[in-house]
Amino acid sequence: MTTAPTPELIRSRTEIMGIPWIGPDFDPLLLNPTRLLLMAELVTDCYYRFGWLCEMVGAQPSAMSRQVTRLRKAGYVHTTRGAYQCMWVQRTPFGHARFEDHVTSLLKVIEQGRDAGAAVPPGSICVPHKPAPEYDSIAPA
Repeated sequence: MTTAPTPELIRSRTEIMGIPWIGPDFDPLLLNPTRLLLMAELVTDCYYRFGWLCEMVGAQPSAMSRQVTRLRKAGYVHTTRGAYQCMWVQRTPFGHARFEDHVTSLLKVIEQGRDAGAAVPPGSICVPHKPAPEYDSIAPA
């Protein structure tokens, strides 16, 4: 049984890969939409066929391969080759934990933004109706 990497190890892994460290709440590897969708598709501890993941995420195999490689090097997924060199991808417990933490952080930001937006009195910094028509006719110079 392997132990979960420490925040220092995560920071060093991301810095080595050229991804800036932005703090403990968001996972820098999962800020990429393709990697985020890929981790979202890996909902169980089963192995998923690489081709199926490409179809579900909507990425070309070459682009998906690069993203899987980055996740594998960071310890988020495990890959294996099957018959006819078919690749299979499985999330690791560490990858699952990082994904769940990242999603929780995203949901917190969304909730805070909605709460802040709802607290703004109408007309103070936002206009609840369409601007006057004379502003629509102004063409850019």
